[in-house]
Amino acid sequence: MGVTLAALTGRAVQEAREEDQIAAAAREAVLNLFPHGNVERVTRSSGDDGSVRVRVEAQVDREATVGDAETIQAYVAQRTGKRIQLVLVTTPVLVLDPLNPPPPDVRLLTPTPTVTPTPTATAAATHTPTPTRTASPTRGAAETGTPGSGTAGGGGAAGGGEPAAGND
Repeated sequence: MGVTLAALTGRAVQEAREEDQIAAAAREAVLNLFPHGNVERVTRSSGDDGSVRVRVEAQVDREATVGDAETIQAYVAQRTGKRIQLVLVTTPVLVLDPLNPPPPDVRLLTPTPTVTPTPTATAAATHTPTPTRTASPTRGAAETGTPGSGTAGGGGAAGGGEPAAGND
């Protein structure tokens, strides 16, 4: 039992050293690429193919590129002598200088919403146009009798509107 305990202790110490070495290398690489960055966490686990899977979570001041991730992976692999599978998780962060604070009378650019009454439907009189009267002709062709008709409007029996003389 003493031999097993010694072997387990030796293995735990070796894993702890390896974890510290990986974390230190990852921190160095991240801070080299992102001088204003902050490494939040470095974890390691065994990869499916026998590699070491390293997950690095960091706050950075710019978006990380594939080239950044490859540089970190190569650096950690070089420092540890292991095949590294890297998972790089970055969170963009802006850090403002406390020596140059904004002016005290800052106003928001977005207006604050205000409550306004909602319009309601009400009956209202509407103007409906009426037809405009136009002047009628004073004497048109219908009112002017035809010669020999004797009546206005040109009506009556054929040959004239008055009975013929001598036919009584």
